[in-house]
Amino acid sequence: MCWLRAEFDSLAVPMPAWDAERPPAASPSPAEVARRRSVVADNALMAAALGGGATGLFLLSRVALRPLPSRLDVAATRLLQRRQSRAVTRAMTVISMPGFAPLQHVLTVCTSLDLWALGHRRESLFTILTMGAGATTGVIKVLVGRPRPDPMYMRAIFQFRDNSFPSGHCSHYASFYGYLFYLAHRTMPPSLLRKAVQTLCAGLIVSVAPSRVYLGHHWSSDVIAGEIVGLTYLFVLIKAYELLLVGSPTPATPSATQSTQPGSAPGSDRADAFESTQDAVSRAGRVGRGHDNPPGKSGCTAVDSADPGKSEDDADATMTSGTGTADSRAHGSATSDSGPDGASSNV
Repeated sequence: MCWLRAEFDSLAVPMPAWDAERPPAASPSPAEVARRRSVVADNALMAAALGGGATGLFLLSRVALRPLPSRLDVAATRLLQRRQSRAVTRAMTVISMPGFAPLQHVLTVCTSLDLWALGHRRESLFTILTMGAGATTGVIKVLVGRPRPDPMYMRAIFQFRDNSFPSGHCSHYASFYGYLFYLAHRTMPPSLLRKAVQTLCAGLIVSVAPSRVYLGHHWSSDVIAGEIVGLTYLFVLIKAYELLLVGSPTPATPSATQSTQPGSAPGSDRADAFESTQDAVSRAGRVGRGHDNPPGKSGCTAVDSADPGKSEDDADATMTSGTGTADSRAHGSATSDSGPDGASSNV
């Protein structure tokens, strides 16, 4: 019953009134405001990407579940297959070749091992994780169950027995080569090699979709859905790489951040700091001697009267170090003011 009595007693306590004299809460700094806005923008962008990808995949899956292909799929296929040539067929085959197993897995694992050998352990791990786009595509293929294109609608170079929606080539190219494009943009300095790597990755991502339709292996809706799956997976992977495993830059040491002024010697900053320290010590010694001795007498007079045989070098060293401890200064002052019998001269 004690807790019930305490609850009833708390009902008699009013809410604290608003105090006009109470100081308002401190407003956040501009840097904090900018950081919060950046976080909100990143979260909104992630939500928009995930929502857009899920919506597009849902609409395309509705098209894939129809018993007959859509008019847009048939029109796009006939447009790409209108002109057939051996050179174009060979080029399309070369573009699609890195997406077939086991070459797809060999390229991914070898790239990961190369990054690991170079000391980039996190990048190596995320390179392996790009294979998750293929696993996601395999699950969607089983759920939708769309067969491969019928040869009566298009000319197929080779017939596959698995499902068609979405395209595994497009999802793998978007995740794997898109991640390599991101790494090149983030880690490599601007150079011809960086441009070459980015151009190669972007070219494979863009050209794999028409190559799959040209070869008769997918409908246009299949490749679009594959690109959506791969790019959405890539976006989530990059956000995880930046938020979870990429550490903040280590703060630079003061010695590294200090820059010498124009026209000054490299060691001038260190010499100025040493001189300022010596001046501070000398001022502290003079202030201490002024409090310990009567007006008109300096600390060196007390030292000389206490020990007349002390050399000038020793006296200067004693002045620089602040004339020793407080007890020695007090003893020196008493000695200078006392007579031969120990009585005070003032008396």
